[in-house]
Amino acid sequence: MRMKNVLFTIFLAALTALIISCKGNDGAQGPAGPALTGSISGYTYLVDQNDSLLSNRSGVTVSLNGTNISATSDSTGKWTLNNVSTGVYEVTFSKSGYDSFVIPSQQFVGGGALYLGDVYMAQKQTFGVISETAKDSLFNAYGQKVIYLTDSLTQPIYTTSKRVAIFVGTTSSVSSDPSTYSYVVIHTPATNAYSTTRLFTSAELVSAGFATGDTIYFRSYGASEYFSSYRDTATGRLNYTGLSYSPSNVTSTVVP
Repeated sequence: MRMKNVLFTIFLAALTALIISCKGNDGAQGPAGPALTGSISGYTYLVDQNDSLLSNRSGVTVSLNGTNISATSDSTGKWTLNNVSTGVYEVTFSKSGYDSFVIPSQQFVGGGALYLGDVYMAQKQTFGVISETAKDSLFNAYGQKVIYLTDSLTQPIYTTSKRVAIFVGTTSSVSSDPSTYSYVVIHTPATNAYSTTRLFTSAELVSAGFATGDTIYFRSYGASEYFSSYRDTATGRLNYTGLSYSPSNVTSTVVP
């Protein structure tokens, strides 16, 4: 019995040596594969004070925030960002005399080509709101309590569809800054009118998050027909572009 154990031990040792001798030497680690990069492209469109699309769309700088990658649009508005690695990027469009536009949290996979489509950039507007008043009314034709907000305009609306952007907040610092407003309405004035009135019902304001009895504040801006907006990541609200240089005065009233 003892002899069998000795023979078995000798057999295992020989087998182990054979296996080790058959195994090749570990080779050196090969080079890492190439980092995949790709491109992001799109078009920009420029809009002047008269809401006319410019034929020359060159000079818009397109940048990937946090990198040194940027491009400039050509006369057709075409731009291309090259050598972009996989990641999540914020894409910023800028040009002197125009409001910047931002595409936040854009996912990109290296090795591919991403087309972002069209971005409209409007010049700041001279069309705007001279003054603003808010008037309470007990009831409208449908039996709802309402507020009449009247804006006096710097010029009447002719062939283009200018807008009035009305920002509503809970403090007198309300403006187009996303951190200051709680509710926004984009209103289209009547053609050839020097003033426009927007009716706010109590139901609309309560639905927007205000409560009956709250003091609310209004401030309005003129806006291009081609106004655009993007999401402000800090507040979750929209940041509007293509607004007038100067807003109206701030007016206030109480939610009926």
